[in-house]
Amino acid sequence: MRSRRLAALAVGVAVLAVGGCGLPEQVAGVRSVPSASPTGAPLDVVTATSVATRVLTAATSAAALRGPAGDTARAAVLTGDALAVANAAARNAKGTPPAAPPSAPRPQIVTMSRGAGWPRYIVATTLDTGTDTRWLHVLVSASATTLFRLTENVRMIAGAALPGLGAPSSGVVADGVGGTDASARDVLAALAAGLAYPHPTLSDLVATTDPASSALRANAARQQQGLGSLATLTSRQTPAGPPTAFATPSGGTLVFGLLTRTDTITLKPSATALNVPADVAKLIGKAKVSRFVTVTTLEPVCLSVPAAAAATLVGFDEQVLRAAGA
Repeated sequence: MRSRRLAALAVGVAVLAVGGCGLPEQVAGVRSVPSASPTGAPLDVVTATSVATRVLTAATSAAALRGPAGDTARAAVLTGDALAVANAAARNAKGTPPAAPPSAPRPQIVTMSRGAGWPRYIVATTLDTGTDTRWLHVLVSASATTLFRLTENVRMIAGAALPGLGAPSSGVVADGVGGTDASARDVLAALAAGLAYPHPTLSDLVATTDPASSALRANAARQQQGLGSLATLTSRQTPAGPPTAFATPSGGTLVFGLLTRTDTITLKPSATALNVPADVAKLIGKAKVSRFVTVTTLEPVCLSVPAAAAATLVGFDEQVLRAAGA
């Protein structure tokens, strides 16, 4: 019986520590705003900082809870992509779920909504001094009666920088995508296609030469080499939902979104069994497969999209969602 040990499917990209990444200069929201409500004072930096501190602290606490109590706690302070990733981390129960930075949050406001309408956004950043990792956060309040919740939560890539976003007091202006030709959805779709393995579809919309994209490709190639002639690996990425995007004064956008990566290893007739690593075995309930193994991973991303150049990945993280095998 021929069998081969399967390399861990999780990428574990060790490129996310950013050190002294500078803060941006100005941002303007892409989404159109509903009719402004006259009931509610505009945000200021002090209020936004207080809100971000409260939400990130609560998200950290909720991330550590398991079972129904954890689901309820997370739903109270997270939404959208951030909630999906945090719930997957809690259910996978491998280490501390990345719902927020592990250290006590000390947010710095990048930008925020101005005016009295809703939805309102706060874009903030924190630095985990323990790992020298900078995080980006987007908080949203959908209406005058809805508390702010964390909707996007992404670790910055080493050496990456945000586009010029201006002083926080400049505020988010929901006035369209400016001079950017590509929509945020198109950019996410192009990134997903460019990260496929073994046959990526490259696009002028997105450059995939950043450290995280390079690590994904290198890991896939290394796994295929380890499998040899016994099995084939394919990796497919798809956007998991609508992005959150903000237009910059220079005509570009800052795009937050979530990709779903599906890694599938299919055994060839010459292989009768494949040993899977312990973490995957725990998810599928068996230590060996005879036909295939599939691992689905959530990937929060953030892209900087210039007005007249290819987008680049500035934030990336990953969290295993589920696995299957037979």
